[in-house]
Amino acid sequence: MHGSIEAARRLGFEPHREFPVVTDHLGSWHGGGAITFGKDGAPFYVAGPYDDARSVIETLTETVGEGHFTFVAPVAPVR
Repeated sequence: MHGSIEAARRLGFEPHREFPVVTDHLGSWHGGGAITFGKDGAPFYVAGPYDDARSVIETLTETVGEGHFTFVAPVAPVR
């Protein structure tokens, strides 16, 4: 979890405002880890049902550049 915070900050994101409430449950972190973030060396974003996907995609575009990340986001059905 601690690595995810560092990775997110490099991409322009901060943890949820309530994250400090759970940090005691995670314990302390020493050294590196085997977990990697993203897909094939680039950020990979899957939009959740309550995400502001447009804002996330705009932030990723600003921090890593267009075409340097992948995302999956819902779209309105075509009628």
